[in-house]
Amino acid sequence: PFRDVAGALLCVVGLMLSALAAASFLGPIRALGAFLVPLAALLAWGGWWFAGSGPRWSEPGVWLFLHGGLALLGCGAFAVASCAAAMYLVQERQIRSRRAGRLLEALPSLEALDRFAVVAVRLGFPLFSLSLVAGLAGAAQGEGVVRWLREPVVTGALLTWALYAAVLALRRSGRLE
Repeated sequence: PFRDVAGALLCVVGLMLSALAAASFLGPIRALGAFLVPLAALLAWGGWWFAGSGPRWSEPGVWLFLHGGLALLGCGAFAVASCAAAMYLVQERQIRSRRAGRLLEALPSLEALDRFAVVAVRLGFPLFSLSLVAGLAGAAQGEGVVRWLREPVVTGALLTWALYAAVLALRRSGRLE
């Protein structure tokens, strides 16, 4: 599944749906499916769309396997966190507008959504960090670190990592609630 973009997207979909199945046992987060399933469907469509295109890795090796697996787990956790954050924003908007609808009744409390999103990010961040280290190690053995760092995907991943690191640091310091 780690040989091309399509396989990677479909793995993320599988991880997201597995997280949904696990979250269904948590009770108050059951409404997560209303937000996670459309995102999973969009990613599955993307996997179908990109099937057969994009880069293919001929010799994955252990570093690429670790890099791919850890990145997929980290991105799956980030996707779950983003769905919980979207639920938080919808709930907060309904509360501020003082319109109590059926959706408001179905969603968990703001505190529960916040805790859930933070836990997902705290699980995803170390996995994503380790995936970057494994990618760097694989690049050092293969094509070279300089070439690897010039890849747009790597630049995007490093920027994503820096954003999540800043958010977690601000959250820990109490400057972001």
